[in-house]
Amino acid sequence: MTVNMDERQSENIYEGTEKLLEMWFFGPEPDVLESKTVPDMRQLTRKQIRYILDLARCTVLAEIRNEFQIAFLLSESSFFITRNRIILKTCGKTTLLKTLKPLTEFAYELGFTKYVLYYSRRSYLFPELQPPSQREFSNELKIIQPFCDNGAGYTFGRLNRDCWNFYCGQSAQGMTDEPPGQTVEARRL
Repeated sequence: MTVNMDERQSENIYEGTEKLLEMWFFGPEPDVLESKTVPDMRQLTRKQIRYILDLARCTVLAEIRNEFQIAFLLSESSFFITRNRIILKTCGKTTLLKTLKPLTEFAYELGFTKYVLYYSRRSYLFPELQPPSQREFSNELKIIQPFCDNGAGYTFGRLNRDCWNFYCGQSAQGMTDEPPGQTVEARRL
């Protein structure tokens, strides 16, 4: 559902619709590793993380680490990094999809060879406040699709009311089975 507003009001409006990017990284297989080192997304440097978040138009407010993940509280939501997965959730006028290129490049530099990508968001309340490339799901698909082979976008719900946009795809460099795990998300309405 889109809400119309007066131009003067737009600077006081916050778009709360959450955008979610989740990527699972794979490879190489353990039997072809040249060294004993297994790729690990937690090895991203502070400079790389800052670069990614600058592209998304977010800043880190707090950070928590344990042996399994690094979690960041962001100015516009949150960012999680595990050994082979990232979850970046943002809202507002963020440019989440601008992070795809550096995320994939950094993952390849760390030794990963392929990935599965998920992107989703609810319909915007104020699409006119989003960057032009992200106002419509069809435009977002044009940004995502060069990073994936055989991916597909879906819209669930009534097109003239609230709906949910979802994309799932895999890297062109190699196909993989679905990730061996699950993501459970608790949402408040």
